[in-house]
Amino acid sequence: MESKFFQETVVCCSGYEYVRDDLRAKEHKVFIESLWGKYQNLADTHFLSDACNHFQERFWEMYLGVTLLEKGYGLNADLFKDPEFYFSLNDKKVWVEAVAPGLGEGVDAVPELVPDTGVHKFPEEKIILRIRNAIEGKHKKLLKYKEDKIVGSDDSFVLAINGARMGVQAAPAPVGKGITPLILKAVFPIGSPYGVWNEAGELVYEGHTHRDAIEKKNKAKVSTDVFLDKRYSDISAIIYSGVNYCNYPEKMGENFQVVHNCLAEQPLGIGALGLGVEY
Repeated sequence: MESKFFQETVVCCSGYEYVRDDLRAKEHKVFIESLWGKYQNLADTHFLSDACNHFQERFWEMYLGVTLLEKGYGLNADLFKDPEFYFSLNDKKVWVEAVAPGLGEGVDAVPELVPDTGVHKFPEEKIILRIRNAIEGKHKKLLKYKEDKIVGSDDSFVLAINGARMGVQAAPAPVGKGITPLILKAVFPIGSPYGVWNEAGELVYEGHTHRDAIEKKNKAKVSTDVFLDKRYSDISAIIYSGVNYCNYPEKMGENFQVVHNCLAEQPLGIGALGLGVEY
């Protein structure tokens, strides 16, 4: 018997209650219930109760899973163990772990974007630090999965990061606008863009500065070249997206940015997932 995603009588986070109770969000409520109908057999036993106060995180896990199901991948999950799920690709097991980092805390936190309050400096480095924190945390979990023989040495591992909890400022850049995606700047040593003009005012060269680390307020440096670091070669690829429970494309997964690890021990291969834009 199918269950409903939304629990009608409990007090939850504001986003959950908005979609559940506000008639203006009826379309989104219907969409989320449809996701749950397709995903519920893969969800762990505390998924619905956890969604009450971690709505975006659980939405992202569902959206990601159903996107892969719609692409024809047969997903499997151990309801009592992480990662979220796995599927077979070219006779290999591909594990997928989802994460949706928030603004963070303290002096290195991403500032919350307040509407109609004037011009603000884009907090690129702080967003990248939050992405790197998510990568670091999940990579430590991956090492534990391997130690516990959950993820095998011949398995691929995909980390799926959602930036929606950091606000619209962390959304993936539009394709073809000449903007380097934040996720690329988190895993490759890509710094600020620059240009060179000749005396006639003509642009003769453009590129990016080299940045292989970002310094936090406490002077600690966080590397931004993890896909050039063999210590992270057990991560096959990263999916990045900004979808949230009220903003998602008509075609599921079309705004995904898929970054392949050029040093991956178990690479997926360009085009293997068939999702979004690949790098």
